[in-house]
Amino acid sequence: MDLVQQVIALTNNERAKHGLRALQWNEQLFKAAQGHSQNMAHGDFFEHGDPVKRAKDQGYPSSFVGENIAAGRPTPEGVVEQWLNSPGHRANILNSDYTEIGVGHYYLENDPGRYQYKHYWTQVFGKR
Repeated sequence: MDLVQQVIALTNNERAKHGLRALQWNEQLFKAAQGHSQNMAHGDFFEHGDPVKRAKDQGYPSSFVGENIAAGRPTPEGVVEQWLNSPGHRANILNSDYTEIGVGHYYLENDPGRYQYKHYWTQVFGKR
């Protein structure tokens, strides 16, 4: 299982502990998440920007979208734990209204920027 699929599995395991449905993979949300992770790495920034616009730019038909970002954590377990320890990120993971997910991870080994996190993660949640 690749890193992205591990993050989705860990996210869905946490949702199951709270009686919530598993989030389903969505290719459009994945493309929005992956693109944002890559842009943060190469653009030397760490912020959300406009996740709704990014999802719509990939063809996602809804504006009910949320996002978690993280950087510097090399493992799926570490990044999901970080999100779960943050009230806002945890709220996104446990939001019962979300039904779909896309996760992006980008690794920049020789990160030359002022932010040298190397690992950049994005979760994008949605509901059609």
